[in-house]
Amino acid sequence: MKKVGSQIAVAAVCCILGFMLSHQLKIASMQEDKGNTNTNSPQVSQDIDKLTKEKANLQKKVDELNKQVSGYQDAAASSSTTNKQILDELNKDNLILGNVDAVGPGVEIVITPQSLSHSNSDSSSALDSGDLIKGEDIVDLINELNFSQAEAISVNDVRITATTGIKSSSGGSDIFIGDVRISPNEKITIKAVGNSKLLYSALSYPGVFSGIPANYKIDYNKVDKITIKKSNAIIKFDFAKPSNK
Repeated sequence: MKKVGSQIAVAAVCCILGFMLSHQLKIASMQEDKGNTNTNSPQVSQDIDKLTKEKANLQKKVDELNKQVSGYQDAAASSSTTNKQILDELNKDNLILGNVDAVGPGVEIVITPQSLSHSNSDSSSALDSGDLIKGEDIVDLINELNFSQAEAISVNDVRITATTGIKSSSGGSDIFIGDVRISPNEKITIKAVGNSKLLYSALSYPGVFSGIPANYKIDYNKVDKITIKKSNAIIKFDFAKPSNK
């Protein structure tokens, strides 16, 4: 009975995730349209707000069903040593994929434009495009953290996984972390869970932050407990298939 209930819960999660993917694609498309034209801007904004709320409701349902699935997994693990080993492997895979929150010690990096470091931080103090931090600068920092055995990383609370692309827009006015848009004119926070001493030592190495423009203030510290939220991205494979050897 528990097995059937678990299968039903997993199927429900998959269905809702499919709906969420559809909503996410609609939101991304509308945001792009809104950025390219001012026509019907109020209507587009209303549609985006509506879809965002629907996505939030679907996420709540996914979280509830995930709790049910977790309960079934715990019940199965308690029944035998083999099941417990399988559950441990599943939990590790979920951490790697970003399907669950990650908690532990680590480091936090805060990159702040100098315009925000002063009391007068209105729109007129925005940095010139040539002085902006770029997507590749963030990629370089993530590579440093990964090389230093970071176990989970986020940028502005967006979980970084193997499928997360990072790049600047053509004009450099935005940085895309997956399908999330952040501004280089605003504070950027990078969190990493891992050996805090090792990660901090890596960040302290000369030249690590040399690619970041000088008009940004950089602070980094060891943290005893960091929570990195799970990824909301939906991984879909249209072409890659398991190799049957």
